Parts: sequence; C-alpha cells; structure tokens
Amino acid sequence: MAKEPTLIAVSRPVEVGEDDGWVTITPERVRELEPRIEVSGAGPSARRIYASLAKRLKYWSASELAKPGASSAEEEDDDRIDFHGAGVFVTAQGVRAVDASFTVDCPDGTRTRVYGSVFTYLRGNFHASLACGYDPAEHGNKEQWVTEAYTLACGDGS
Repeated sequence: MAKEPTLIAVSRPVEVGEDDGWVTITPERVRELEPRIEVSGAGPSARRIYASLAKRLKYWSASELAKPGASSAEEEDDDRIDFHGAGVFVTAQGVRAVDASFTVDCPDGTRTRVYGSVFTYLRGNFHASLACGYDPAEHGNKEQWVTEAYTLACGDGS
C-alpha cells in the first residue's frame, strides 16, 4: 500500500515586497486525483472497503477518505500568506494519496475470492510556501511533492 503526499496545485512565482504584508495567491492545478475502486467480481460494498482501508491506515476514519465521484480539485483554495520579507515566492498544495490492493474471500458459500484495488486521498490539503532561489531539497526538505512544486514553478536557475 502506498500513501504518498501528492502535488495537486502550485502558483506562478509572485514577487513580494518587504512591506507587502499578507498576500493572496491562487495556485493552478497540476493534477486532478479521482478516487476509484476496482474489483474482479461481486465483492464487498464501497462502504466496507473504505471502512477496512481506514482501519488499516489507523489514524484516518472512513469519513476522511475521498469517495468515488469526488475530485482533488475540490481541495484547492487560495493561499493567504505573510512572507515576512521580500523575494519571489510560490505556494503549493497537496493531498495524501492512497493506493492499495486487497483480496477478499466472500463468505457466500462459494468461497469466491475477489481481488481489487482502491485509490483515494485524505480529504483536506496541506500547503507549502517556497522562495524561488532557495531550493528546498538543498535545505533539508526532501519531500517529492515539494521538490516537484519548486521545480515546476521556480525552475532550476531561479
């Protein structure tokens, strides 16, 4: 089972002055995640699959997991930040995506085995604000979604 932070939106670089105070930045969508369940045959209900997945994840409840029909685009919002200094900044938003496979022996008397997979994400996003010219990977932040945001928005020579 993979549960990875995934970049969903990043802003264009915004130049901020020393005295600008709070700045509102609107990130642009990088990718859209859409939850789905795939099964090899008649199997457990989506509700049971999500309940089982939440139990396995331990810290999440089924209600926190996005269901089929949802979209990570619903998690995007404007960032309002006081950068405390001048420079060129970007903001990024991500969600924790979960991709898991499962096997179920159905107790319907036939002992049919059902194989499946579920892809979802934890509802609610997390944010990062980054200064172009200050590569987060070179300063201790090795998270892939943050590095991807920095590279996309700031490039490699900012």
